[in-house]
Amino acid sequence: MSLKIVIAGGLGRMGQTLTELAGSDSAFSVVGITLAEEEVAPSGAGLLASNYTHDLDEVLANAQVLIDF
Repeated sequence: MSLKIVIAGGLGRMGQTLTELAGSDSAFSVVGITLAEEEVAPSGAGLLASNYTHDLDEVLANAQVLIDF
């Protein structure tokens, strides 16, 4: 069973790195990646595209851990 995580600030340098690393490790399941109000999900997000959101409360409902680096 993988650890369900949310990454805050997914478009920042560290957020992108954390998303990439967690997405490539079966020990983790990225269930949410938060964006600032003016940000949109990147066009090349692939399988994680649906995980980008502006609604932190929504993704925290399904998460075990929030990473806010």
